[in-house]
Amino acid sequence: MEKRKKIVLSIGFALILITCIVHVVLFIHENTIEPVGFFDKRINVPFYFIFVFPIIPEEFLLLISVYQLICYSPKIPAKICHIISIVVLCVALVFQLLVFTGVITYDIMPNGPTAASSRFARLILLTEWPVIFLSIILESVKSGIKFRPNNIG
Repeated sequence: MEKRKKIVLSIGFALILITCIVHVVLFIHENTIEPVGFFDKRINVPFYFIFVFPIIPEEFLLLISVYQLICYSPKIPAKICHIISIVVLCVALVFQLLVFTGVITYDIMPNGPTAASSRFARLILLTEWPVIFLSIILESVKSGIKFRPNNIG
């Protein structure tokens, strides 16, 4: 295996492993503390599955995109799709990282806590599952697309 393939895979899998460990530790921590206010321990599992878990598939898709772009050098249409996928995934992951670290909170949105928190939840959902589906679609573009202008008509 080439050196750049090993480097890409080792960095990608290390980041995914660190993310998995952090998620497990946070999940255990959330289930051991006493529930405060609205959040109950019964909500933790669906909350983690819907809002927190999609970060791991996003990182896998980012690793796949970077690996295919760097190691296989696809043709132009597939290369454009890989670059779009990488940019969209990076933007979504940075936004989610800022949200889950507390840099961005629902307090910055107007119209009170209930309306803001529902809009905030929709923003999080729009940066997770649709980004995963979009990236899967973009990754499915093969590099063998050929344009034949002579055969048209």
